[in-house]
Amino acid sequence: MHKSSLSNNKPRWVIVALLGLLITLFSLYGAIQTLFTAWYTPFVIGSYCLFGAITKGLYGSSTLSLLINKPLIWLKLYFYIAIFGFVTEVLGRNVGNFWYYPKFDFGDLVIHVWLIGYPLALFSAIESYWCILYIVKFIIKSSKPTTTIFIPLKVSYIIIFFTLILIASSLIFYFLELSRFTTLALFALLISLSFFFDSIANIIKKPTVIYVGSNPFIPGLLISVPLIGLLHEIPNTFVWEWVYQNVPFISLELFKVNVLVLTLGWFYLVFIPLSICHLAVAEAYLPITPPKSDLKV
Repeated sequence: MHKSSLSNNKPRWVIVALLGLLITLFSLYGAIQTLFTAWYTPFVIGSYCLFGAITKGLYGSSTLSLLINKPLIWLKLYFYIAIFGFVTEVLGRNVGNFWYYPKFDFGDLVIHVWLIGYPLALFSAIESYWCILYIVKFIIKSSKPTTTIFIPLKVSYIIIFFTLILIASSLIFYFLELSRFTTLALFALLISLSFFFDSIANIIKKPTVIYVGSNPFIPGLLISVPLIGLLHEIPNTFVWEWVYQNVPFISLELFKVNVLVLTLGWFYLVFIPLSICHLAVAEAYLPITPPKSDLKV
């Protein structure tokens, strides 16, 4: 594990955190006062700087520190996460018709959704998760030995197989205009795809999100996912940069946001970027590195 300090650049990271806080507050004010529709762009920039700097201070490493110290590795990670965001957009908005952007034209989509919105929102979610996990570990302070969760290889292969089947099924149902079956396939895909990249990492002996999940891992996820979801979703209810529709199975809302979005939706948006980080740049980034023995299956 990296040393928990702000290292020799403490003033730099304090400035980054304060700047991120100011940008975040500015974006929230703009959203609540409905001053501009694209409030989310400054929000994800500011919150990424804020939580990335805090994570750097808590663990000695973050994706934001990669941007400064190893920009080519950060760009590689940005590319992977941007592709994931684009695929999510195609499956969720174009195929599933689960949300839309009432005030955006194509240029707005390119800038505020594909290039900035998804990638930096997911970077922000990653850093927020590590910050919340740190607090959870501090509160729990379990006296039990640290345990590591292992997933059998055959389970990983099954997850990958069914994910690919569900992607194909969703597209087939979509083109056949079988909307109900499309929705069911996409819902199942939301779950299986969440573990897709972790399964790949498991097979090729890379550290995974589940591998580094010791005692507070499950409560950390249970607490961080809805908190991150609320942080990103509630301000949008004032300005409606994006609007959800046709959310299946449940209409219950919390602060005007569907609970399925806040739970399974944001689990998907938190867990997969974490898995991509572990799979793509674990050696350069991981705030918590599992022992070598934990990488054996």
